[in-house]
Amino acid sequence: MTLSTNSNREINLIIQLANGLATALEINGSRVELLELWAEELVALREAHDLLLSAGLQPPAAVVNVLRMAGE
Repeated sequence: MTLSTNSNREINLIIQLANGLATALEINGSRVELLELWAEELVALREAHDLLLSAGLQPPAAVVNVLRMAGE
């Protein structure tokens, strides 16, 4: 059985779409990992902020700004 030129094009298009989907999933997976890391870092920043305040110290402005931007 031989494939027509149109069938070859369709197969190539399907392969390209599958490769694009795989790439999108990899990128999305990386974003999820980055978001998880960001959440962990945000918790650590919040804890450091609270510890500094409880010790009577002023947290660095950068920490306060990041927490504010994150809606904390």
